[in-house]
Amino acid sequence: VILQGQKRFAEAADSYRQALVYRPQDTLLMQRYGDCFGHMQQFELAAAAYQRALTLDEDNPDLLARLAYMLHRLGRNAGAERALAKAIELKPGNPEWAKLLEQLRRTGQG
Repeated sequence: VILQGQKRFAEAADSYRQALVYRPQDTLLMQRYGDCFGHMQQFELAAAAYQRALTLDEDNPDLLARLAYMLHRLGRNAGAERALAKAIELKPGNPEWAKLLEQLRRTGQG
């Protein structure tokens, strides 16, 4: 977490990867691992980390939203819309999520 806070994302990702060897069921570690890739604009790796974490905690709205943002960055808007809609269903009231969902739905109609 310290490395991530210092914006040393590659080092932080490596630390999280090593920790996940010993704690593969830790969704928070997996989320932080994905966050590092997101900060490094490695959206495919970030999405994969979030998807793996969601296999352990499929109703985690924050993981779903993170996945949605990465899928959107990858141009996979249909998947992003599904993930974000589920996140909002589980945890309503986030204006950023609502704004992106509206944008995704408009894009899908285009």
